[in-house]
Formats: sequence, structure tokens, C-alpha cells
Amino acid sequence: MSRKSAIKYTASVVISLLTALFFGYAAYLFEGHYSEFELQARRLRIADSAVTKARNQRRRVKKYNLTMGEFAKFSSQVEHFGLEPDKWRTYDVNINKILPLSEAGNIIAQLAPGEGYYFQPLTLSVGTGNYIKTSCPPSTPVDPDNLPPPPSDAQQSAPSSLSHKIQPGEVFLKVQGKFIVREKK
Repeated sequence: MSRKSAIKYTASVVISLLTALFFGYAAYLFEGHYSEFELQARRLRIADSAVTKARNQRRRVKKYNLTMGEFAKFSSQVEHFGLEPDKWRTYDVNINKILPLSEAGNIIAQLAPGEGYYFQPLTLSVGTGNYIKTSCPPSTPVDPDNLPPPPSDAQQSAPSSLSHKIQPGEVFLKVQGKFIVREKK
């Protein structure tokens, strides 16, 4: 072998060894950095997951606070209008009398709902000695095309339990029901 070829051979072996060492060292550095990259990628996924959970939690808390704010408004309205069950009282009404027409009219006018009270009728009958009109309870619908026949003479007069006959300007009034009244603050 000639000297030139020996130098070429030695140079190629040295270059090959240096290249192999360089690639080995590069592979070592790559492996270290790739492991670090995977570790950082895992940390990033965990951080993203924590951020997503925190955003979802913040959204839930915000929605809860909005709901509680609306409930607080609703609750204050309920309290303001006195719609709590313990703020209402009921009073039974049972009138079964012959009264002057004006007094009966005043009683009927008082049955209309007002500020803080209303009347829940069970029966309402008004009449003269010749005819008594009885209204149906609110839960019973009335079909105007299918009304019952007019009452007989025995049914038309006021109940016999009343002490005197109905005079002109008087009416028989029978009212049964409940006044439901909100207590004043």
C-alpha cells in the first residue's frame, strides 16, 4: 500500500470515526432533548386541562351567581308582595239574610278583589220573593245553551227559615265563601 493510499485510508477512517462520534453525540443530545420535549408536552397538556377545568368552573360559578341573583330578586318580590303563606289569613263568610237592596249591593261590591285581598266564593244566591238566582261555583262551567229549567214556585221563594217575607226594596242574599287577606307589614 502506498503512503498516499494509507493516508487516504487513515483519513477516511478518522473522518468516519468522527462522523460516527458526531452522529452518536447528536443522537444522545436528540434523545435528551426529545425526552425533555415529551416532558414539556405532557406538562402543557396538564396545564391546558387545568385551564379548561378552571374556565368551566368559572363559567359554572358565574351561571350559579346569575341564578342566585335572579332568585334573590324573585324572593324579594315574593316578600314585597307578601306572597308567603304565613302572611295570609282566611275569614269564612256565611251570609243568609233578607236585606235592603242598597245594603246587599254594598256587600256584593265588597266581594270584588282589592289590594291585598280577594274573595273565594263557594255559593252566591240573590233573589226576591218571586225568583232566586244562584251562581255556580267558579270550578263549574256553565253552558248557556244547556241551562236548567227555571225553578218551580217552591224553589223560587226565600228559604222558610227566614223570619219574615221579602218586602219591596229588599232582596234575599246568600253568600258563602272565604276572604283571603294579606297581613299588613
